[in-house]
Amino acid sequence: AQAGIETAKEVGAGFEIDFSLQGGLSRGMARNSTAIALSNAAYKDGGPRESVAGLESTAMAVGAKYKLDPTGVIEGLAQYQKLTGDPATGKAGLDGVVALAGATTTKLDDMFAAAGNVGNALGEVGKEFKTPEEKAKAVLDVMKSVAAFGQEGAVEVSDLSKQMAKVAAAAGFFEGDRGENLKKMTALAQIARMSGGAASATQAATSVLSLANILRTPARRAQFEKAGVKVDSETQVGQLRDIIAIIKDSLTVTGGAIEPMKKMFANVIGDKPVTALATAYNKAGGGDAGMKAVDAMLAKFGGTMSDKQIRSNNEERMKGKEAQGVDTQIQLDQVYAELGTALLPALREVTPVAKGAAEALAGIVRFGAEHPGLAITGAIVASIGKAALG
Repeated sequence: AQAGIETAKEVGAGFEIDFSLQGGLSRGMARNSTAIALSNAAYKDGGPRESVAGLESTAMAVGAKYKLDPTGVIEGLAQYQKLTGDPATGKAGLDGVVALAGATTTKLDDMFAAAGNVGNALGEVGKEFKTPEEKAKAVLDVMKSVAAFGQEGAVEVSDLSKQMAKVAAAAGFFEGDRGENLKKMTALAQIARMSGGAASATQAATSVLSLANILRTPARRAQFEKAGVKVDSETQVGQLRDIIAIIKDSLTVTGGAIEPMKKMFANVIGDKPVTALATAYNKAGGGDAGMKAVDAMLAKFGGTMSDKQIRSNNEERMKGKEAQGVDTQIQLDQVYAELGTALLPALREVTPVAKGAAEALAGIVRFGAEHPGLAITGAIVASIGKAALG
């Protein structure tokens, strides 16, 4: 039986399953601490308080549903709250964001960080959105498109998700729907990485932020105006025109020629997505044919990841050994959590006894340090007495 138990432990360790009671209780404490921090961060004087037990229960339930670490789930929710100050929207969109993370094998903290940056760019509940549920739906809509672009382009969503703060910042400078602008800037980041010369996801995201800054720089704006390309919105004061319209107009007035384009987009990093589109335009021969090539490249990044695909991807992932191991760990941790709740009162009753024992031990050690000769004699006598009793 002992050999069987040891073998089971070794197999479990191979699947990263921790059978120890200590490990299970430690993970439970981590979830509890995070839930308490979330509840405190969300609480406003005089308002309702988010239930700590409810937050822990929700994290465990969502984690079990998708066979993903519940500790990562609640820490992801805390990450969203930290970025946005809006735990209600984070909680409303929790299931959708976790499902998307599972479907794209993206780390939970990266996916929640990306969702938080998207949430900040889209606006606030009470202003742009009536309810947290409405905003959560809008955030997920953008994130599903970002995930789909990752399948089509050169940057996986797991990598791009870490750069969403830059993409979201760039999207905020343009007219129109904020969610659609986020999708356009994400598409341009993919294009920059795929064929614009961006060497990494970081550089691709930086390129779209630099592109937005090009259009806000006085010297560059003067070049666009001189070429006859309008960059300012006619409907929203202080905003830029649609980015795709600006790029297309620039290609039209310059015929895609390198030098005139460089005069307008004079930024080595910021012109990477423009360079990719200009290359496609010129390869097709310019004019109407060139613009069709540009539209075709943009259309490649116009889709979204459907609920059916998300569900199918998760079903396939959850058949894997890693997900099965996580599922086993969740079941064990649920038992350990219940056991911890039952044992804690008993441990508190034992505390006075343990304290007395610790004080007695401290007294023995202190006596030995102060009277080494008597301590050694006592130890010898005790040893002889033990042998005699034996």
